[in-house]
Amino acid sequence: MVSRRIANEPGTDVTLIVDVASVELFADKGSTVMTAIFFPKKPYDNIEINAKDGFEINEVTYSPFKSIWP
Repeated sequence: MVSRRIANEPGTDVTLIVDVASVELFADKGSTVMTAIFFPKKPYDNIEINAKDGFEINEVTYSPFKSIWP
C-alpha cells in the first residue's frame, strides 16, 4: 500500500520513531502518519532512508529514548 501526503507544501519536518519492533513517521504537523511493525531476527544498528523521487535532508537530530526497564 502506498501512502500519499495530504499537504501540498514542498518541504516538511519529519519525526521518525524507531524501536525494537516498530517504526512510526509523523510529518506535515501530524496530518501524514505511517506505522510499520516488524519482528527482526537480530537488533538493528543503522537506518537507511530511500525515495523514488528523491528528496533533500537539511538536518538530522538523534535523540535516544531511555528504557523504562531498570
